[in-house]
Amino acid sequence: TAVYWTGWISTIAMVLLYLTAFRFIRRRIWNFFHIAHWVLFIVAVIAALAHGAGAVAACLAVFLIDLGWRVYTARRRAAPRVATLTKLPADVVRISFPNRDADYRFEAGQYINMHIGKAARLEFHPISISTAPPQPRAVHAEAGLGDEEKGDGLRLEMEKDVAIHLRKLGNWSKAVYDLAGDAGPVEVPVIVEGPYGAVAMDIQGDKYRHFLLVSGGIGITPMQSLANHLLEQHNRGRPIAKIFFVWTVRDKEMVDALYPQETANETGSRRELPPAFQPDLISHNAAQSAVDEGAFSGSGVLRTEFYLTRPRPDTADGTAPGTTTDNLKLGRPDLAATIREIAGLAEADGGRRVAVMTCGPKGLVDEVKRESTKHKNCDVHAEVFEF
Repeated sequence: TAVYWTGWISTIAMVLLYLTAFRFIRRRIWNFFHIAHWVLFIVAVIAALAHGAGAVAACLAVFLIDLGWRVYTARRRAAPRVATLTKLPADVVRISFPNRDADYRFEAGQYINMHIGKAARLEFHPISISTAPPQPRAVHAEAGLGDEEKGDGLRLEMEKDVAIHLRKLGNWSKAVYDLAGDAGPVEVPVIVEGPYGAVAMDIQGDKYRHFLLVSGGIGITPMQSLANHLLEQHNRGRPIAKIFFVWTVRDKEMVDALYPQETANETGSRRELPPAFQPDLISHNAAQSAVDEGAFSGSGVLRTEFYLTRPRPDTADGTAPGTTTDNLKLGRPDLAATIREIAGLAEADGGRRVAVMTCGPKGLVDEVKRESTKHKNCDVHAEVFEF
């Protein structure tokens, strides 16, 4: 009978949905996975409805209501913005939209769902925010920073843009990258949902004075936001003892993507700042204060370690060819030694705990978690950017 066959069809479609969702299928043949899931979902729902499954109809109604409400709120509350797409080296594109009056509020480490109609009409994609949260800072008026004049001769400086960085890895990111063009920055309308998510530990309170941030490749984006936020808090008086920032990347082009020459010229010297904090510096004054206290040499609150994991044949020593910072080395980081060192510093500082935060490929994240569990005073927040 029809009821018999529709039941079997629905069941088989749902089993195939499960079987085609394994990681090796998602990673190797993404287009097949994506199309198969839409087709199998539609088949399973139609067959279930024909089978007389009233619960499926109720669930479908809830799904459609939620989808309609999401589109409505996205267009009303998350009003369309105009974003600037800038093509960078290493197949990276920078997407930024104005935040001059700090109207868009978010926390370090959060992500947004972004819709770019010219790249895909019906798709929203989650992307981590690269910039630090907008916070008012008083700076001298003669420095020419900020928009709001204060009675004491100071102005209020705000972050002027919210920026994210996207690497060309799939069909949608390739469409966005191609949309950016080669002639210069391109402006496109976007819809922004969120921000969403939060770091799975209280990094705002006084529980942690020691932080370890480990990132791989484009996974630097949320870590950059977190590091800049912590540096800003340190410059405002928060007692942060140490921030270790470790970034591993396959090739120098990725460094250049997040460390453009023109941004370096604004701060005076390419050697004075590590590449992870370009181009989205908290401010020149805040970054320079960290330099003045010796942060980037390891003697201050911040210690940076950057690694090129793909060997270069034109390099005879341990430094990366053509780079302008002594912190950029060839090879892989000794994460066990780094974690052991910062755990020891925290233990010596009155038995403090360490906030370990990591984002990158699964292998890197697993290693950070594995080494952190060897120390009783390490708490870990991990994000894997592979789907």
